[in-house]
Amino acid sequence: MRRWFKVKRQKGYFSKTLRKKIDSAFAKAFPPSLKSEQIFVIIIAVFIGLLGGLGAAGFRHMINGVQRISYGDWTYTLELIRSIPWYMKVIIPSAGGLIVGLIIYFFAKEVKGHGVPEVIEAIALRGGKIRPRVMVARALASSICIGTGGSSGREGPIVQIGSALGSTIGQFFKVPPSTLKTFVGCGAAAGIASAFNAPIAGAFFALEITPHLRFSNFSRSSPPMVKNQRESGSSTWTGLPMAIDMARGWNLPEPK
Repeated sequence: MRRWFKVKRQKGYFSKTLRKKIDSAFAKAFPPSLKSEQIFVIIIAVFIGLLGGLGAAGFRHMINGVQRISYGDWTYTLELIRSIPWYMKVIIPSAGGLIVGLIIYFFAKEVKGHGVPEVIEAIALRGGKIRPRVMVARALASSICIGTGGSSGREGPIVQIGSALGSTIGQFFKVPPSTLKTFVGCGAAAGIASAFNAPIAGAFFALEITPHLRFSNFSRSSPPMVKNQRESGSSTWTGLPMAIDMARGWNLPEPK
């Protein structure tokens, strides 16, 4: 029994079986012109987007939790800063930096940078492969660093967390490098969109860090949606103010 399980696991039995179930379950929901590979990419991209958004929200809660443990409150106020003894203002950030250094040294050295350059490096040099442990290590290290008062922001860590999530899912299904890079971009876009409430900016950010994606593929689908919204006489798109002014035709090219 163990030998059978080991052989099936080595050959990617579970990932292939799950992929077949996904293709068969959603095949009828898409036009017949789409290939099974395209349907699979769309479904997994949506799944990565959902998980990336939840991961970004969880990351913010982790930061607030570390800050509450470190300083007794999760909001930065002048009264809170004044109430903290001067030596604690030195000890807490120093202890946070020490913990972050240990995580980087013993767990994952990829999290020592800003986050975005490491994702670009993984796409350009390693075909989009990012170790799954990077996702956990980045979330822990950055939440401790920011929560204890370290000089860091949320953008880079969230991008790397989302990208590592997309890469992990792609590696599980053993997709080709081009599709793996796409999943990495989906994770990065999900992180940016959820962190800053900017879905369009997240999509364009993914185009920037994944050069294999063609802008024409994005632009062919965007103008019809924006154009239909303008023709309907509404000034909002999905309940939000329009982020793209289509008054000038050169903003996004018309589809051919």
